[in-house]
Amino acid sequence: MTDERLCCSVVICTHNPNLQRLGLVLQGLQRQTLDVGSWELIVVDNRSLVSLCDSLDLGWHPRGRVVREEQLGLVSARVKGIRESLGELLVFVDDDNVLDEQYLEVALRLQRQYPFLAAFGGSCVGVYEGPVPRRVQPHVGLLAVREIRRASWSNVPEAHECLPRGAGLCVLRGTALNYADQVEGDSVRLRLDRVGDSLASSGDVDLALSGLDLGYGFGTFPDLTLSHLIPSSRLREDYLLRLAEELGCSTVLRQRTLGHSTGLRADFFWRLKLLLRKAICFLPRNFVTLGFRISTAYSSGQLRANGLLDRGQALRPKGIRSVPAHRSWQGYLVKPRTFMHEI
Repeated sequence: MTDERLCCSVVICTHNPNLQRLGLVLQGLQRQTLDVGSWELIVVDNRSLVSLCDSLDLGWHPRGRVVREEQLGLVSARVKGIRESLGELLVFVDDDNVLDEQYLEVALRLQRQYPFLAAFGGSCVGVYEGPVPRRVQPHVGLLAVREIRRASWSNVPEAHECLPRGAGLCVLRGTALNYADQVEGDSVRLRLDRVGDSLASSGDVDLALSGLDLGYGFGTFPDLTLSHLIPSSRLREDYLLRLAEELGCSTVLRQRTLGHSTGLRADFFWRLKLLLRKAICFLPRNFVTLGFRISTAYSSGQLRANGLLDRGQALRPKGIRSVPAHRSWQGYLVKPRTFMHEI
């Protein structure tokens, strides 16, 4: 039963983490202005080679604990954290996210101020281990780095500007439990995010949009800010290309299996165009921009997902769900062609 004094649960999902970066994440949580007695800390050890139970010191937190999830995958780890949590608001923190000192306090204020939002997030500032190459600088958004300049919300899946990401994602308890019930046993949705070495990256969007079925919306707020600790290995072009392809694949899998529009027409001419783009990518590096290579990799991932679905290798066992174009809540309305409501 939910503790009436427990208003928030922080869930950190991790697999073979860098303990130095994870230590900085925990230090950021120690500095939170929200009274430590009103929130809990759950670290989900997702089948790390070395158990984290003896590696982490959570003695500073009266409700801090490590739980183990043996099914490999970020979505499975999130579900474990949801099942273990008691708070009315769940805040998902990656093992390389350092929250601003007031993050939890602000999140609870926003929850009370905008009760029609099931999921919300904020800005993510990149903190880099080394210099960012010039060709990579315009594309750090792939690494979840983003600045939210205005508060906005929507209940239309295509409203990407106000769609929160997994880093620092805040989700209402009821929505999270409903999401956990839906994805358990669903082989496709369980693999929409990282599984081992996979860079699939759509599980957070799947979770953020899950409140639509319950009549809620989602939003982003500049008042919420965190730092994303990014190692130099993620600034390599080959990593970004692989990430883009996995993102394209997982995005189409999510959209098609949930009945959302993909906006993709993979007809003969689209495939021919992609083939030509791939050929151009074989030209010397100085002749092809990184943006062109990234968009080509993303399209390749989309095509791969279409192939998997068309061949029946990624079918959902429970059929396809449809999501209405718009929802209303307490007098708020987002029309199908409005997409975004500024606050």
